[in-house]
Amino acid sequence: MANRIKFVYDEKPYVLEFTRNSVKEMEKKGFDAAQVVEKPMSLLPELFAGAFIAHHPFVRRKLIDEIYNAFDDKGEPLNALCEMYRLVLEDFVAELEKKSGNGLKWERE
Repeated sequence: MANRIKFVYDEKPYVLEFTRNSVKEMEKKGFDAAQVVEKPMSLLPELFAGAFIAHHPFVRRKLIDEIYNAFDDKGEPLNALCEMYRLVLEDFVAELEKKSGNGLKWERE
């Protein structure tokens, strides 16, 4: 699975990607991936917009929406974005679960 989506719009190249920082920024703005199935009409465009944060943080939302609407087939790129977002979360969880034995230890009293 690719971790990036590349395309050219209005002669400008774009790279869509999720990083831990971009996912964190999306969460700060209220994005909740668990609700994508319940509210796809609202949240899939938000997911698309969030993918701009990593490489194109200053692109205005009006342009992002214009680009989103220009895609003939939204299904394939949105499926890829969902998968890319999921991979970032899985990587984060896997890192939390690592037990290297060299880190700081704590205990409850």
